[in-house]
Amino acid sequence: MVFLKEAIFTIVFTLFLNIIKQILPNCQFLAFADDLKSFKTISSINGCHLLQSSLDNLVFYLNSLGLSLNVDNCQTMTFTRCLSNIPFQYTINDSTLASVLSVKDLGIIYTPTLDFYPHIESSSCRALKVLGFVKRIASEFKLQSLIKLLYCSLVRSIVEYGLVLWDRHTTSNSLILERVQRRFLSFASYSGPAQAKIVN
Repeated sequence: MVFLKEAIFTIVFTLFLNIIKQILPNCQFLAFADDLKSFKTISSINGCHLLQSSLDNLVFYLNSLGLSLNVDNCQTMTFTRCLSNIPFQYTINDSTLASVLSVKDLGIIYTPTLDFYPHIESSSCRALKVLGFVKRIASEFKLQSLIKLLYCSLVRSIVEYGLVLWDRHTTSNSLILERVQRRFLSFASYSGPAQAKIVN
């Protein structure tokens, strides 16, 4: 029964995506679970109107199914490196969508300039908190392999999550991440005879 439900859900979700492609012909979209992101390269005010038109079509289709969007959870963000962007207020059912300066999507923090410093700083802080927990529970461990295993599975995984997307490219970002490793090596050096075994 469980497998049947999963198969039905997959079929329904695939049909939904195919319909969305027809509803949003003027823009692209990304879907994950119950999350949908619609985007378009905009160079003039006409592009803004096309994106708003696609959004209106989506709302009309959902309303025809008896569904509605939670406007409070809908936001807009403009990605640009220009000093100024094209001002436009997008709406859903005459409700203006909030324009945000940062958003967390699938664990990655995005900004309008695609500067991932806020994400790196946030990941570093979370990793340091988890490292503190590891240090407390591993203070009596004698095997360095166990300490390294805890670090790699609980701490390093936080720091390296999504690395392909936001790979550090400045010295300041690298120093933030290295702070976590230095804290761990400082702890590990007092937990065993050889620090070199930890970093291998």
